[in-house]
Amino acid sequence: MKHRDVRLYELCLPVWFVFLLPPTWKVIFPLCFLLDSAVLLIAALAMKMPRAIGFYLRHILQVFVLGLAAYFLAVLLMVAIVLGLDVSGEYLNSPLLMIPVVLTAGGLIYLASRFLSFRDCEMAQRKKLALIVAIATAPYAFFLPGQ
Repeated sequence: MKHRDVRLYELCLPVWFVFLLPPTWKVIFPLCFLLDSAVLLIAALAMKMPRAIGFYLRHILQVFVLGLAAYFLAVLLMVAIVLGLDVSGEYLNSPLLMIPVVLTAGGLIYLASRFLSFRDCEMAQRKKLALIVAIATAPYAFFLPGQ
């Protein structure tokens, strides 16, 4: 009788999905979550919010997911700029190219936080929290030169 290996990983995780999630994302996602967590907790404590831990637990998932969506849209904008302007060579890592991308991501994080994540807060708190989250979690790593 011939022994066959059974491979169950294809049932749980399709092989093509591995190509959509490069290995660096295994590091980036937890780091983003830790940064969002620290910013949200520190902001809630600094604003002397009652039940800051409960506030954190209610909002961290929304802040994290919407932040990742803003990063993704910023990357799409960067690709559109690079393709539209036919940027190559040393200009690809130019800060002038990254400024609109980082500002757009920060603006999207602000809008998503203000109108979606913190909609159960009063307006003054909502604006402050959204601004803190947007400034602290904007993708400044885009300014780092690649390779």
